[in-house]
Amino acid sequence: MLPAALLSLDAVGDGFSSPRYLRSRDEVWVRRAAGEYADLVGQSRAAVERAWTERVEPALRAAGASRFSALGLKHILDRTYQSEVRAAAAPERIRDVVFPLAARGGSREDVLERASEELRITAREIDTGLFADRADAKILVAPRAETSAAELVLAYNLALVQGLLLRAERVRVDVTESVRAVVRYAKLRGLLATFTVSDEGGTRMDASGPLALFRNTLKYGRALATFFPTLTATPTYRLEARCQLAGRSALVRVATGDPVPRVHALPRESDSAVERALVRDVRRLGTPWTIERETTVLRAGSRLFFPDFTLVRGTERVLVEVVGYYTPEYLARKCESLRLARAPRLIVCVDDALDCGEGGFASTTVLRFRKRVDAVRLLELAGSATGSQP
Repeated sequence: MLPAALLSLDAVGDGFSSPRYLRSRDEVWVRRAAGEYADLVGQSRAAVERAWTERVEPALRAAGASRFSALGLKHILDRTYQSEVRAAAAPERIRDVVFPLAARGGSREDVLERASEELRITAREIDTGLFADRADAKILVAPRAETSAAELVLAYNLALVQGLLLRAERVRVDVTESVRAVVRYAKLRGLLATFTVSDEGGTRMDASGPLALFRNTLKYGRALATFFPTLTATPTYRLEARCQLAGRSALVRVATGDPVPRVHALPRESDSAVERALVRDVRRLGTPWTIERETTVLRAGSRLFFPDFTLVRGTERVLVEVVGYYTPEYLARKCESLRLARAPRLIVCVDDALDCGEGGFASTTVLRFRKRVDAVRLLELAGSATGSQP
């Protein structure tokens, strides 16, 4: 995800902007940048920074790269290449020996010589290893597999879109196919989202952006950003986001056909750790209640609801939804809409740790928990909802 300072847009009309993507024509200077970075393997991060500033970036700018794109690509390369500590002994161990010796007095050469005898490494190795674990002293290491210029371009473009989503106030997504998979993954990421039938007959998701929240802003922003690649696996999609960049508001549009990497399959992961634990806990209780993954879609006007589970006991059925990030206002609207959907037998479970709003929320329709749903209490509520014992 690119940091806010490296995000840039191109106007596309109708009041919208598009991320300023790298294109295939940029692969020439991207390939040169990758080659220059590969030549720096084995040098310290401090040396890499100096080489980039003094030599590499000016050459890329001369080859047609903008300052934004050059620094953005460096951001990608910095994460593609790892760093490691190289020292004859662990730097912490070297300091544990050298610092007490230095405190007793003596010249630098004497301290290093005495430390050399104790650590059984040379004075030079002690000198170079003393702070070898500092970020700028770590050594650049090549990745296991070489990344092509085309792959780097796509990685940059994905990081650009995800960086923009971190600066979003609100997001709207339209999909026409693979709706269930998109909804499940949005719920898995815990997005503050509502679903409706779009004017085109598809499904529309309206979600809060991280800048609309008071708490858990960064965690929520990362959840939204990691949701985006799911859209690229669908045949057609359109994402529109209201973003704040450099003190101004911008409407950003990303859609099918944009030069972002397309995954070949939707994520297989469908249940959160909380949901998996809930299923196990209900089954271990050994009650007449069973728990099943829900497939029913509830509808209230144009609003759509996708409960997570159904508790079943004979002919009795109670729907269960495990909410991710939330605000009190979001829960109030959800509960009211569910009431209008005439779904009295539905329990909404919310994790207090994922509250992103200000103020409290009180409702008998909500089961509050922290990190793990109380399965006993859930079944008690299910029994109450059906007018019988749990």
